[in-house]
Amino acid sequence: MKEMLAACFEHNRWANMRLAEACIAAGSVALGASSEVGYGAILPTMRHIALSEQAYLLHLRGAPIDRSPAALREHAGMAEIRDWLAETGAALVEAARQAVAGSTVVMAGYCPEQDRRAPCELFFVQALDHGREHRTQVAAALTVQGIVPPDMDGWTFYSRG
Repeated sequence: MKEMLAACFEHNRWANMRLAEACIAAGSVALGASSEVGYGAILPTMRHIALSEQAYLLHLRGAPIDRSPAALREHAGMAEIRDWLAETGAALVEAARQAVAGSTVVMAGYCPEQDRRAPCELFFVQALDHGREHRTQVAAALTVQGIVPPDMDGWTFYSRG
């Protein structure tokens, strides 16, 4: 079962990498263009995906990857975001392989009045759904600008050879 969950996160990482490469190829004008679709402009949306994956890892592993979230928020370009997503993606795959069904994690910071516990499965589901949702928004923002986004579906992932 753990390997099936890990495969889902392999897909998540692969899709993030394909989209990040497409964003780099699109150039800075496309990345900064305001978008009516979803979260907003492409660069902040991709940054949001990376920061969120970091937060999920913090809950699942008790420790983030070795990068400064402040630096990513303020200065990161698309190439650094891609590198960050490669690291968080690999760490999420490993977290999936080490997951213990029924274990719980503390949801620190979500409820200011108190910390509460939640099943670790919640963070895995949220990480996958959140990434897919925002990748779809970025793909739509690229499409609106006349840029064809990469295929990121499961069929393409498994047929890549």
